[in-house]
Amino acid sequence: MSMLIGNVNEDVPQRDLHERVVNNVCFMQPPYGTPAKFVESHFGKHSGAKNLQFLKGTTTLAFIYEPKTPADKGGIIIAVDSRASAGEYISSKSVMKILDIGDRMVATMAGGAAD
Repeated sequence: MSMLIGNVNEDVPQRDLHERVVNNVCFMQPPYGTPAKFVESHFGKHSGAKNLQFLKGTTTLAFIYEPKTPADKGGIIIAVDSRASAGEYISSKSVMKILDIGDRMVATMAGGAAD
């Protein structure tokens, strides 16, 4: 991951990273403990949720990044999966689940609306 964070020299046509900007990249953790322990205690083999199984699902993520330089405006990165499924049947691997709503707004789709 450290290779992906650095300054870009605008004069270089291939836009390689030349100098690292951030020394330590980490994500903030929720303030209520370790997520893996929470999931194991509530949904693991020894929990009371024997019939709860995660066989399908949609991933929709959004990240806000802060500006690092005066020229940087910061922004938002939005990511979704592109697969439509019905149970174990995959009906499409290329569904567009990010929709432009306006100049500064998008929506993501999940579930039957995305299929």
